[in-house]
Amino acid sequence: MAAINKNRNSWQVQTMFNRIRYTWTFKDLGLAQLAKETVELRIKQIKKGLISAPPAEEMRAFLFSETQTQPVYSPPKPTTVACKEPPLVEVLDEWIELRKDQVSASTHYTNSRHVELIESFLKKCRAKKSTIASEFDAYAYAEWRRKSVADATVKKELMTYSTMCKDMEVESCEVPFIQKRATEPLSYSLETATDGRKVILTDGETRELLQIMRDRTSEMIADAVEFVAYIPIRRGELTRITSDLFSGDLSHVTLPNPKGNAIRRRSGKRSLTRRSDASVSYRRLPVPAQIQGMLRRRIESRDIGDHLFTDKKNTLSSAFQKAKRNTKFDKPGLAWHCLRHTAASRMLGAGVNIAVIAKILGHSDPMTTLRMYSHAYDSDVADAMNLL
Repeated sequence: MAAINKNRNSWQVQTMFNRIRYTWTFKDLGLAQLAKETVELRIKQIKKGLISAPPAEEMRAFLFSETQTQPVYSPPKPTTVACKEPPLVEVLDEWIELRKDQVSASTHYTNSRHVELIESFLKKCRAKKSTIASEFDAYAYAEWRRKSVADATVKKELMTYSTMCKDMEVESCEVPFIQKRATEPLSYSLETATDGRKVILTDGETRELLQIMRDRTSEMIADAVEFVAYIPIRRGELTRITSDLFSGDLSHVTLPNPKGNAIRRRSGKRSLTRRSDASVSYRRLPVPAQIQGMLRRRIESRDIGDHLFTDKKNTLSSAFQKAKRNTKFDKPGLAWHCLRHTAASRMLGAGVNIAVIAKILGHSDPMTTLRMYSHAYDSDVADAMNLL
């Protein structure tokens, strides 16, 4: 309602009331601030009806007089009331809703997934519903997650927690610094592995896993596992296989690679473009004789163009996880991709050309195959050392 303006070597306090402008000039800034507070207080009292307004010719002196050195009314200093911090679960849910329209769909999905994991940890630890952000045990959470995921994933999840605390202006707990477990040996054997994504199965273990699937799951799931064990394709590719993709004698299968969203870099930025149907690539793979009988049985029971197995990824994953429970294959992370890793490593160990393996796996760059799928069997390491 009142403003202080500097005018050369003086300070002016100006206000507008009943369409009349009033101005006071002071040499001292402190007195100008006193005048501003007094004028604003007087105007509020008049508008609320606490005092009556004087005539217009007396209004300026009524609002503030240059001889006045103390304010008309000194309001009490506001007392700070300690506000109770809301529970961590409520803060997480509110943050997700606020960030939903501010970030991309993929980032929102990632944040939601990280929040679900934190809430699952709180429920697992039987934490109180009133647990606030500063009471969150990030060290225990990190140890719990490192049993099943990589260190980089744990870092991202803790970074999401720290970002949430900063955005919601709540006190964060101490977040641990996750160091890469370089001293931990990489164990690719099923007996000593702590992460199934690092497991490669021997020939005997593969046959044992297939038998478990036959005994515990439906025929469709068991046939799908057997197919991936001999033709190491991705789970998404498996859901797109139809009965008309096989040759007449079932010796070859033609797999489409329709990656609908192609991310291309333009001017240093990532832009999302849609590929046309003409740009969809295919790769033709031979079908081993061991599974041709199974394929013939499934193709004969379906119409042309029907899905050979299923079109839902979650159906495959959930059935696989249920079947391997309480068995030697019940390892964290051991899933469909374990069969793909196993096939690639066994082919590489048998001396198959890396370019051929890359084509079978659907990699455009053979270096990807070497970097991600070339695991070493303990027996191969022993044989190599015996050559010295």
